Amino acid sequence: SEILEITYPTSDVQKALNTVAVTTSGKPVVMIGQRGSGKSHIMALVHNAFESPEAVESWAAGWAQRLQSPKLAGMKLQRGFKPISETLSNQEYPVLWDVLFDKHPKGAYYGGRFKESGSLIPAKSLLQDMFAEQKTALILDELQTWYDGLHDEPGPSGKKRLQWAFNFIQTLSELAEDRPDLFCLVVSVRD
Repeated sequence: SEILEITYPTSDVQKALNTVAVTTSGKPVVMIGQRGSGKSHIMALVHNAFESPEAVESWAAGWAQRLQSPKLAGMKLQRGFKPISETLSNQEYPVLWDVLFDKHPKGAYYGGRFKESGSLIPAKSLLQDMFAEQKTALILDELQTWYDGLHDEPGPSGKKRLQWAFNFIQTLSELAEDRPDLFCLVVSVRD
């Protein structure tokens, strides 16, 4: 309720909520803007749209009356998604899949399956199985800051963190597009 109390439904706020609404889901969402442009606030609102869709719909309906906005009045958000949000500029995670394995309700089990597989990055099928057990919205703030801080270890046998990150982001993007019934990806980057 605190974030809704301080949020005005600007066009950016409405666009962000519309991208995670029932009628328009199915694409990865990228929020682009300069530092201080409100991306993190909007991402917190999107988190709440998944966590408490009824409360956000009620907030939208209240503003719809005040602004005479049919779009806000008819907003229907998705149900049953577990939002997982992380501010990546804190550099808490050297690899993105650890965010999922740490915070998803079945993350420990699927993290174990990933380690047993011996793969360098989690397989798309493994992630799809995990999201089938609990639909997930992954909300990553400051993705670019995190990605820009990555480096590969030197030498032919060094860890290729940049390539792994790129491949994993591609896998997540494909899952968000192919299986919007199970997974939503929302990220922010600087312009």
